[in-house]
Amino acid sequence: MNSDELRQLTERLVSSKVELSELWSIYNKGFLYQLFKANSDNHLSEFSQVVCDVISSKEGCLKGDEILLTLDGKWLCFDPSSTMYDEVAEELSSGFFDSDDVPPPEFWVCFDNELLISFIPIKFLDVANLGVSNCISGSLFWMESGL
Repeated sequence: MNSDELRQLTERLVSSKVELSELWSIYNKGFLYQLFKANSDNHLSEFSQVVCDVISSKEGCLKGDEILLTLDGKWLCFDPSSTMYDEVAEELSSGFFDSDDVPPPEFWVCFDNELLISFIPIKFLDVANLGVSNCISGSLFWMESGL
């Protein structure tokens, strides 16, 4: 994805035009189970590398012309080692989360202390909360305060 495509995606994500079906354009849904299954010894470091790669690919939109966005939303934490791969969050959120409880890569910010941190814009809070509030494994939870 080049910088112009990423800029357009960012603009759509903060506009009212984006549909849930447009999310996950950066990575494949359901990859976490396959990643953990294939590499059980280093799954967290492998997941961390995936997160870093996706975030690095998004950095191009911040270079060159400055883009100033004011976003309202909440910080979401995802603990990949706690997921139950039960597809509950995916079903209840109409595909916002994937079958492994992973939030859309478009919102990933960092991987810190074995947690994936995402910023969920206000327009997606209702649908995201459906997945978070029904996540029995505890792999999804809202951060109490900002980063």
